[in-house]
Amino acid sequence: MKKQKIAIIGAGLSGLSLAKRLVDNHFDVKIFEKSRGCGGRMSSKRTDVGYFDHGAQYFSAQSEMFQKFIKPYVDDGTLIHWKPKFGHMDKAGAFTTKEMNYPIYIPKGRMTHWAKAMAEEFEIEYGVEIAHCSKNARGSCLFDQNRNNLGDYDLVVSTAPAPQTEKILNIELPNVVQMVGCYALMLRCNNSISIPFDIIRFEDDMLDIMSLQSARRDGDIKDQAMNILVQTTNMWAEQHLEEDQSDIAKRMTAHFAEKLSIPIDKLEIIRLHRWLYASTPTPLAGLDYIFEPNAAMAACGDWCVGSKVEAAFLSAAALGEEIIRHFK
Repeated sequence: MKKQKIAIIGAGLSGLSLAKRLVDNHFDVKIFEKSRGCGGRMSSKRTDVGYFDHGAQYFSAQSEMFQKFIKPYVDDGTLIHWKPKFGHMDKAGAFTTKEMNYPIYIPKGRMTHWAKAMAEEFEIEYGVEIAHCSKNARGSCLFDQNRNNLGDYDLVVSTAPAPQTEKILNIELPNVVQMVGCYALMLRCNNSISIPFDIIRFEDDMLDIMSLQSARRDGDIKDQAMNILVQTTNMWAEQHLEEDQSDIAKRMTAHFAEKLSIPIDKLEIIRLHRWLYASTPTPLAGLDYIFEPNAAMAACGDWCVGSKVEAAFLSAAALGEEIIRHFK
């Protein structure tokens, strides 16, 4: 029996977990990723002072389906059950210790390591940005930004953020779907400074979360300095997305230093990253995915279900079952 050819756009968790489900069910799958590496927002940035996990800082597995999916990676050590010192700072600047009500996980090493472990199984073309797809006799054909035809497929699946998916698939999503941005600031701090927690959640207009990168891995932080990742709230980022990035980094650094009573001259700005599509406050209403078999196209991603890492998996898992039912 001829295998159905499936093209998946995006090598984040949605794309990779969907590819695994389909390959396990004998589909011919090819992934196209516009970046140089996989992982999507489970990303790491290499700098002169080590790596920063500048996207998701950790994730939970609350559903039985996701727990079952990650178990082999936990068993082989790719993922670890992380138990950080978790703090909360209220608006007045007072700290309290926060207890997690459920296990949280990170990959051993950098955040991208889990995605890389999954990606080894699949055919992936990196550095290819898909511009659009169009219906043809077989199903759909893909075109990159240079109008190169990338082949014919029985089905094209976009796992890109909602605004990009709309353009690629030439569809109009309900206005209710919203994705918002975030800034991720990478800082280096002298180790003489004491920070009492590995993770801090803020009640603050600007700051959302701080993560000590040295608490996440060993052997990747040069000398005795601390690498710190600070992320803004989505609301603050949305209000300042188009402003000068150097000014944004300075303002974030100054505010973070003030909140934690750190002398600002002890903090070195390493890099600022702007996430245009970091979170989905309003996901796709009532649908875990989009599937249009007559148009030979589909879409999934966290924006269909929610904003968390697990949401990306659950959307892809639901779509995978629909694809299998349709073709088999």
